[in-house]
Amino acid sequence: MKKIIKLIAFVLIMSLAVSFGIMLSGCAFGVVPEAEQLHGRWYLTEHEHRPENTTHRPGSIAWSGGYFIEFRADGTFSEFEFWTAVVEGTWELDGDSLTLNWVSGTSGLFGHVTDRTIRISEDGNTIVMTYSRNIQGVRYRYTDTFERASE
Repeated sequence: MKKIIKLIAFVLIMSLAVSFGIMLSGCAFGVVPEAEQLHGRWYLTEHEHRPENTTHRPGSIAWSGGYFIEFRADGTFSEFEFWTAVVEGTWELDGDSLTLNWVSGTSGLFGHVTDRTIRISEDGNTIVMTYSRNIQGVRYRYTDTFERASE
């Protein structure tokens, strides 16, 4: 009887592990984008931040304020930033490293950091940017999730 109970428990645990693995593989952000995949407008849907090297839970904000970033094929971008309207700049992708350079000393809402790591979902409709910056002596880690604008 003990062997049957152990077998049932093992099968249940393995089923859950496989199901969880399938769930994660459907939304994995391990894909490095090609530059052409970034062309177009992307709307921010979530902004997460937390101090690095701490056990603090991340602060997360679901976003629907119309903040966007638009990448163009000529290497320029536009970014809607709440306090200075639309700012412009140039962008460059090298593997999963995205470099943003704002024109005229401006920076976007989550600017102040030119280098970010970027991943794209397998379906090409979601990008995730991660970056770090110091604020008043504390290093923060940011994760921004963007959805492709519907055409």
